[in-house]
Amino acid sequence: MNIRKLLTRAVENWPAKVLSIALAFIIFIFHRMNTLETRFFSIPLSVETSSTLIPAGDYPQIIRVSLRGDTGSIYTISEGDIEVYIDLTKYENEGLYRAPVQIRKKGNALGVEPLEISVEPMEISLRLDQKKDMGELQ
Repeated sequence: MNIRKLLTRAVENWPAKVLSIALAFIIFIFHRMNTLETRFFSIPLSVETSSTLIPAGDYPQIIRVSLRGDTGSIYTISEGDIEVYIDLTKYENEGLYRAPVQIRKKGNALGVEPLEISVEPMEISLRLDQKKDMGELQ
């Protein structure tokens, strides 16, 4: 009889109980987001192209990277643990291309959770030209 009474009390006013639990979860998430710290790096940009093309013209050489996470975790990450690059290997013809800046985590950055990484700028426009052989230049 006690189990039936307990079950009846548990489902009594269930919408209010569910709403209270959902609200508590949302407050927990917002609190967790506010306690995360941000750290900034400036990291050299790597450009990956096919073997027949090379970058031509100016593009940002340094990318601003922000790490957001637990204080103890993000300060163990060094600039060498994050690599920023743009991947233009799929392009085979000369032209102006726009590519997103991508991130590779290495070393101490691999096991860190929660970790939010953002870059600025998020996209790069870059002109690619054909690579000239040394024989063609003479």
